[in-house]
Amino acid sequence: MADIVSFDLSSGKPDQAWLDRKTHRPSRMLARGVKTQNQFQSARDLGFVLFQGPFFKEPEYVQDRQLGSNEIARLNLLRLLEAEDPDVNVLAEAIRSDVSVSFRLLSYLNRAWFGFRQNIQSIDQAIMLLGWSKLKSWLRALLFVDLAGKEEVPQELAALSLQRGKFFELLAVKVDYWGFNPNTLFLLGLFSLMDSILGLPMEKVVELLPLEAKLKAALRHDPNNEYRPLFELLESLEDGDWAVLEVLTQKLFLDLSLIKDNFAQARDWAGRFFTQTDQA
Repeated sequence: MADIVSFDLSSGKPDQAWLDRKTHRPSRMLARGVKTQNQFQSARDLGFVLFQGPFFKEPEYVQDRQLGSNEIARLNLLRLLEAEDPDVNVLAEAIRSDVSVSFRLLSYLNRAWFGFRQNIQSIDQAIMLLGWSKLKSWLRALLFVDLAGKEEVPQELAALSLQRGKFFELLAVKVDYWGFNPNTLFLLGLFSLMDSILGLPMEKVVELLPLEAKLKAALRHDPNNEYRPLFELLESLEDGDWAVLEVLTQKLFLDLSLIKDNFAQARDWAGRFFTQTDQA
């Protein structure tokens, strides 16, 4: 009578008798605990149509992958955004030269709920009215949505990247975790899935990003980098591994309820940005 019948692949592969019982019934089959792309493909071959697990975060590298002109333009905008002392005039010119970004920024600001008495008609006017901090946050979200393209999995990765960045930022603000800078941690989470989004090894991706050496080392998962415990904490949350999460929070002297609350706030924040940029 069930609409969906699930099987946890982490406990092994379903036997043929189980599959035979399910395939001739109207229930849809859900594969849980799918950790790799190979598991995902195997599950599809077995007749599963719904999937749960971290498999979509696993990078699929495209041989001889070359970045397109749009991807390069957006990475260049990211570099301008993350400069230590950004030149607003140069940034405004870069935005003006990108028709898609300019149109979406002006459309976003001219919504009725912003309450501006007159239409915003220029990028310079938009920067002045929105403010540098809000503009920076919005552009980060937009650029990640654009880099991901329109396919479902990359779009999910873009949303998850924003969620990761916000979670790390909230952790640094509310807990003062090891004295880390909140903006630095935001960037670390934001760029942590760029290899999966672009289909390039992280060793190549970090060379395109405006980050200091220790953050590039963390993104490459170099051994003994100081940010590794944060990623372990985050991955246990994303994968719903509550036993590991409880151990990690105790090990890192963190409050479990606060961690879960931060994660929920980050998810909601990323969801709002994704909706706003899609509609702009």
